[in-house]
Order: sequence, then structure tokens, then C-alpha cells
Amino acid sequence: MNSKAHTIKLALNLRSKRVLGEWTNHGYEKNNDSDELARNVFNSVRNIFSDISRDFMANLSELIRSGEIDNAFSFFKDSISLLQFLSKNDYFLIKSFSKLLSGEQLKEICIYIVALSSEFNLIDDLDEDVETCLRLKDDSMEELIEMSLYIEKSRILFERGSFNASFIVLQDIIKKTKFNSILGFAFRNLARLSIHEKDFENYTLKAIDHFLISGLKHDAVSMIMLMLERIQGKDNHEALALINKAIELQSSDSSLDKDRTAALYQKKGSILIDLEKYEDAKEPVITACSLRRGLIGGEMELHASLIKLEFIYRDLKDDVAADKIKEEYMSLESHIDEPEFFIARDVAEYLREGDEVSRSNLSSMINEGSPVNIKFGYAMAKYLNEELTFTTKVELLDQALKYSREMKDYHMTSLIFQQMAEEYHKNEYVSIAIEKLYESLSSNKSNKIAFQNIITLLLQEKRLEEASCLLKQKIEEVGQFPNITYIYAKVRFELKDYKLAYKLFKQVRNGASSENIKHIDDYIMKCIENIDELVSEETVSEQIVNTDIILDDISKSLDDFCASVSSHSRMLYWNKCDDGYKWASKPETIAKHALIMFFSARFSSGTIELIQEPRAGAGFIDIYLVTNNGIKVVIELKMCGNGYSSNYALSGESQILHYLESRKINVGFLVVFDSRTRDFSKGIQYFKSIDNYSIFSKVVDVRSILEK
Repeated sequence: MNSKAHTIKLALNLRSKRVLGEWTNHGYEKNNDSDELARNVFNSVRNIFSDISRDFMANLSELIRSGEIDNAFSFFKDSISLLQFLSKNDYFLIKSFSKLLSGEQLKEICIYIVALSSEFNLIDDLDEDVETCLRLKDDSMEELIEMSLYIEKSRILFERGSFNASFIVLQDIIKKTKFNSILGFAFRNLARLSIHEKDFENYTLKAIDHFLISGLKHDAVSMIMLMLERIQGKDNHEALALINKAIELQSSDSSLDKDRTAALYQKKGSILIDLEKYEDAKEPVITACSLRRGLIGGEMELHASLIKLEFIYRDLKDDVAADKIKEEYMSLESHIDEPEFFIARDVAEYLREGDEVSRSNLSSMINEGSPVNIKFGYAMAKYLNEELTFTTKVELLDQALKYSREMKDYHMTSLIFQQMAEEYHKNEYVSIAIEKLYESLSSNKSNKIAFQNIITLLLQEKRLEEASCLLKQKIEEVGQFPNITYIYAKVRFELKDYKLAYKLFKQVRNGASSENIKHIDDYIMKCIENIDELVSEETVSEQIVNTDIILDDISKSLDDFCASVSSHSRMLYWNKCDDGYKWASKPETIAKHALIMFFSARFSSGTIELIQEPRAGAGFIDIYLVTNNGIKVVIELKMCGNGYSSNYALSGESQILHYLESRKINVGFLVVFDSRTRDFSKGIQYFKSIDNYSIFSKVVDVRSILEK
């Protein structure tokens, strides 16, 4: 009897509870029967997760009903690993159970209850759970857990609109902790609070650094994607650089990682399409399709990737390839059983093609009984896709507004008002545009674009007092970020309120980001000329911005060091001899001292500490760099060429990895002094990702003879 071996791998996203699977056939060709078998096995195994949670809750409920609270508590503690499979309804039973426990018992498990209410975004319950944990806190609570609770507290305040209180909590966290993971989440939350783009960028970059250093690559990638959302369509070249950075950091080991990586490649293709680089866009979208093929449970995502690839082929006039891709995604639709997928597909088709056939199909499928989100999508598809009069556009936006209110989606309601304002502004109804932006902010006062637009229009219309009131109110809500304070100062200056303007300009100049803001000193001098005496520099509200060094500062400084050596001091590493040049004695020591001198000059006293050759495990680190804001990296220096093999230089990567593991940090830099004439920089990877570790490589050109 012949036997056939099959392997199925499942990956579960604990946040979304989404399951993806990969099916491998061993020893024979794949066919339709094996595909069907794979899906049946996948669906059966996927149900195991719900079975696990159901059995756990049934056993816990039975113990509670029997009054065996101590046994229920022991069972709960022994089953902590199963909490990740629970549903929102399960949480409410566990919350009720927690009220039956003693103070000591509750203290042991309250953090897990916080994790559940946080995951399900139950803000009121989360607030109660966090307060319970903090009330029960004693000296045994680890700092990491305590700071995590305060991160949740800042989130609760943000969700309730208490932005200034959230700001103060985050400020306190940053002062108290050196845990990079906590600092990453704190700066992430500050980025959410930031109104001005410069503040947002500043805090986002700090969050990325701390996430990378603590090994939280997925969170770092999420922050990069958050930056991408802000700039895509405004600066697509910068967007392209960001998506490339995200792809470098994202691994593709598990099914979930493959799906995430595919999403990044597809996003890269979209950016290149926006840049009208269709030939360049083809390769990343092909990669996205390749990564998603064979992922059971990811058919809708593969369908979207294939449609984008077909679009690219059509634009490149390759109809044969486009038809083949279309045939693939049409066949794929038989494996998708989501009813709304097909309506959404037709809406997308209408958005893409805009022809009468797709419009007719949608009109016949969508009626008053259709789901409200589908009706909303159809209204927006018509608005975005058709050549319409101003009046018709506003009518469609009114329809979309009605549906967004039915969905109780205040974010979308705010965006619709924002879009209305844009239409009125384009048609020179500026005062009505401003009214719509006020309504947008009334629906969602966190809408940063609406806030920026209304300030711009108010300033253009010389409605300075209104702009001043809005800016002051926003500062009171979110805290005194430097760039929004700078704008507020300029408005007060224009209103001839020189005393307040002087205070504000002085405060911004004293902040860490003031080097990015031009002409502050000129404004300060003009204020002084217009007031009788200087006022004290009392703060309007406390700042949180520190003179922090970010990972990018270290990377750019290494780039500048490499350029400086190549241009001005490469011959320090050589001694002239009869037949040319040979390495100077101990070139790596020369390099190390040069780098230390360069960094000492680049960074002000007290901002960094450079430790030479500390022991890490069985070896030594060339340089261990620690910043005053908690960033820690290792730097390894290697020579290459003229007696130093390329393997010797590249062995620096494995040394760095060993050092990172020993020091329990996650970022290292390899600096290669490359003297190879023919193979200069060959084999040196700019970036390498190994598990949660990130290694960046820099190349210094120290060739003694340059090719002409």
C-alpha cells in the first residue's frame, strides 16, 4: 500500500485571531484533489482554537457554579497560556470571576485581566482593571509591569479625549524608566498625540529606535507604516524609502510573516504605480503574489495582489500575462465564501474601470436592504470615480455622511466633513469650507489633517483670533509640542501680543527641536523691540521633548565618519614600502581611536558614553555605545583586503550577533575598512536581520590605490 506524506503548518495572529496555513505535499505533484484536502484539513484544525477556549471556559464556569473558587483560581493560573484564545464574551465571565477572589489572589492575576480588556479595546473595563492592578501594587511588582500599566493609562486618557492628561502620564513614564520596549510604546503614544508633522516625525523615529533596540521588529515596522500613511501621496520618493526600510526589517519565516511581507511588497508596488513607474512596480507585486500563493486562509489578500498585478500588466501592454493573472484570480474566487467579498469586488471594479456595465451590476445588487458599509462604499465609489458637478459631489458626500453616522463611525464622519470642506474650498466657498472643518473636528478632534487645514484657511483669511483660540485649545489638549507652539507664537506676534509671543518663542528655542525651526532669533529680537521690558520665561505648559539621540543620528554619524576617513585620512592606515603600501601597525586600533575621537566631537558632553573593548561572553566588543536616553548599540571594526580576507571582515557579523546575545541588546553596526581594489564593498550587506537582531554595515574606502 502506497502512503503519501503531507505537512500542514498553522500560524495564529493572537490579536486578530486570524489563522493562516501552509500545505506541503511530500513526494508527489500537487493537484486539485490535494488542494481540496488541504482546505478541509485546514478548516478542521482551525476549529481547534475555538474548541480550546470553549473547553477552558466550560471547566472554569463549572468550578465557579459549584462554589469551588479556590480550585477555579488554581485552574485559571494553570491555564494562563490559553487566555490568548478567548473571546470578548469570555472576558466578561472572567471579570465577574475576579470579583469573587481575595485581594492576594486578584493581585496574582489582575495583569492578565488587563491584557484581555486591552486586547478587546473595552476602555471602561480597561480603566477599572488598570486601577485595580495599581491599587494592589506592592514592592513585588516589577517595574516593567508597572510601566506597562501606565502605558495603558495613557491610552485610556487618549481614547477619552483627555489628551493633556495622557501627555503628562507619558512624560512621567519617560522620566522614570529605561526599558526600551516601554519607551517605544511611550513615544508611539506621543506620536499619536502630535498635531504638527515635525513633532510626529520626531516621536515616531524615537519609537522605531526603541522598538528595534528591544527586538520588537513588528512594532518598529508598524511605526514605519504609520509614517508612510502621513506622506504617501505627498512625497512618494520618501514613501518609497520608508517602505524599503520596512521590508528590510520584516522577516518571512512563518505564514503570518509571509502575509505581512507580502502586504509590504504590495504597498511598494502601489507607491511605484503612483510614481508612474509601472515596470519597477511589477517585481514587488509579483513577489507579493508569490508569498501569498499557498497560504490557506489568505485567499482574499492573494486576490487583491493578483488584481493589482493584472492592472500593471495591462498598463505595460502585456495582455497575455494580464489574461493569465485574471484567469488565476477568477479561479481563486471559488475558494472564497465571504458574501460581502463579491459586492466589495464589484465596488473595486467600478472604482478601477468606472464603466456602465460595472455601474449597472452594482445598481442592481445594492438597495436599501444592503449592508450600510456596502452602501457607503458604493456612494464613495461614485463620488471618486465619476466626472460630476459640484452639486452632485456634495449630494453623494451627504449620502456617505448619512451612512457613516448609521455605522456610528465618527472617524469616517470626520473624514467626510473634511472632504466636503475640500470641495467647497475648490469652488471658492471658503467660509463654508471652514464651517465644514469645524464640523469635522467636532466629530473627531484628533483629525490632524482637518486641524491643519482649518488653521491654514483661517490664517489665509486673516481670521487670526480664531486661529489663536484653536491653537491655544489644541496646546491645552495635547501639550506644548515645539512646532505647534511656534505657529501659535507667530499668530500672537501678528496680533501684536509681543509679550506672550516672546515667551513662546523663547520656550521653543530652548526645546530640542528648535534647530529645525528657522528665524526664531529674528522674531525674538522683534518682540524685544516692541515691549518695554523683558518678561520672565515662564512656561505656558511643560514640555516633554528631550535632547535625545536617535538611532538614525548614530547611523548618519557613522556615514559621515566613513566619508571623512575616505576623503581626508585614509593614508593613516598605510605605510609606504618598496613595492607599494602595506597596512600600518594595528590598523584596527587606529580606526577605533579615530572613531572615538569623531563621536566625541560630534556629540555633546554627557549625551553618549563610549566603552572600549568590554567583555561580552567569551569575546570583546570593539566599542559599546550608550546614549543618555537609553539607546545601546555595539560597533565592531574590521579591516578587509591586502591580507585581511573578506571572510575575516564578514566574521564581524557573527561576532556582533554573539555580543548582542550576551549583552541582551538588539542593534549592532559593522564598520568595514575596505582596501580591495577590484572587489571593493563586494559581499557586504547594508542590512541583515537575524531573529530580533538588526545588524547595519558601513564601508570605509581605504584603498591605497584608486582605479582611475
